[in-house]
Order: sequence, then C-alpha cells, then structure tokens
Amino acid sequence: MGTEELAFPEVVYHYTTMDALLNIIDKRQLWATNSRYLNDESENRLFIEAVQGRLHVCVPGYADLVGNHLSNVYKRMVDLPFITSFTEIGDSLTHWRSYCPDGNGVSIGFNVACLLNAEANHEPEISFQLEAGTMRATADFGQIRYLDPSHHPTIDEAIHAAVTDSKAFVESNGYDMAMFPNELAFRIFWQAPFYKDHSFLNEREFRLQINSIRWRQDLLRFRTTRSTLVPYVLVTIPRSDRVKPKLGLSSDAWNAIDSITIGPTPNKELSIQAVEAFCETRGICPIVKGSAIPYRDW
Repeated sequence: MGTEELAFPEVVYHYTTMDALLNIIDKRQLWATNSRYLNDESENRLFIEAVQGRLHVCVPGYADLVGNHLSNVYKRMVDLPFITSFTEIGDSLTHWRSYCPDGNGVSIGFNVACLLNAEANHEPEISFQLEAGTMRATADFGQIRYLDPSHHPTIDEAIHAAVTDSKAFVESNGYDMAMFPNELAFRIFWQAPFYKDHSFLNEREFRLQINSIRWRQDLLRFRTTRSTLVPYVLVTIPRSDRVKPKLGLSSDAWNAIDSITIGPTPNKELSIQAVEAFCETRGICPIVKGSAIPYRDW
C-alpha cells in the first residue's frame, strides 16, 4: 500500500445479512464489489484528486502523463479494485443500522491470518479467455487510512512508494521506461480504496482488495440493486495453519470464521441456536452470541 506495515488485529468483522452468512459458509467465499459502486462515491476521487494535485512536485517529469492515465483508468471497470469491507468493532450500533436492517443481521468475525491468503476464485466462468484463465488474482488486506487531503506528507509518501514499486516492476521485467507512467498510475489507483475522508474515522475499517482483473475478465459477475447492476468478484477465503484449531474439530477444518454475533432482533435466542446448528452441519465451530446492544428495530 505504499506505507509502513501496520499491526493487524487477529480478528476483523464483516456485517451482513443471514442470507449472506449461509452463502459465505457454504461457499467459503466473500463478494468483493467494484470500487466505483461502493456506498461512498467520494472514496476513490478523494485520494486521486489529492494525488493529482501533488504529481508536479513528486514526479514533475511525468505529472501530465500520469494524470492522464489516472483519468483513463477510472473509466475501465476491470482495471479498478474490487473491495470487501471489515471493521475492528464486532458489535457496533452504527454498523447494525447501516448494514443489517430488519433484524436480520450478523457480524462475522474473520481470522485475519486466513484473509491474508485470500484470492479471487480462479476457476474460469467463461471460455473467451482460456489463456488468461490460468492467471490468479490475489488479494491485498490492509487498514483504511483516514485522509485530510490538505496533508501533503501523507499524499507524497503514497506517491513515492508507488514510484519505487513501479520502477522496480518495469526494470525487473525488462520493459521500456515508457511503461513507467502507466504502471505508476495503476499502482496509485490501487492505493485509493485504502484512503477515506477523515470524517469516517469512527468506522475503524479494514479492507480486502482485488487490485485488478484486467487479465481475468471471466471472473466478473453482477448483482442487481434498485437502480443498477453492480459488478463484483468472488473471493475465496482459505483456512490457515496459523489459526489455533478448536477442540473437537479436525486439523484441516475450515477455520476462517472465529465468531458470529447475531444483531439486534426480537428472536435472538432462536437465532443463536439456529446459527449454531447450521455451523455444526458445516463442520465449523465459531463462537455464536447475541449483540449486547439494547437496540430495538421496530
């Protein structure tokens, strides 16, 4: 991400519906949404506009070229990152209200050790790109940085890190330096979803990101909303040997989920029992509990 490595918590939480919980456990996958289709449309633009204002300082000889490439990347869906969001907070009233309406929500605690090895589902769905279908689209996991666009050192640090990585990529692959502005634009853009406006600081968000499916367009899927189709990709979450096995489970059991918190609902005890039973039928044993927040959604 072009910044110093941050210490991750052992578990982060994904708020979603009961229906999604069933699919996540059955498929061992999450949905990663194209970054232009997230709820906060300012996310990418906030960071990219801040970067464009500093290119003349950080890479004066390439500022115009990189700026043009950034504008073009924004228009190509398959070059944009795909995102799944998490938070450090496992039982948050704000998140219940935002992501789990109608008393039908859960907070799934994922072991970060498993998320660090995630990748886009690599089985090709469409045959028009057979050669590309052998390529894997890996994921990055990182913490959101909350940005004040006027704080130039943060922006400059991100640009310089992208410059270093881009030059290394071009040189190690024997490409002409004419490739450098284009590669730099991609690497800057792939950082954008890890920056949000500082007003969102209380979300304490982490993200799992597929940087690009430029060579894996067969992975692209769509779901419907009230006003549009939303592009997404499936992200497979593997087990990890770094997660301590739970008593009674086989050593190779899927251990990506640490806990499931049932959101505010009039049927809390019934929901807990049903989720526990479902997990047992799927060979997993997360901690299942109810939200401690005394909130009632009429």
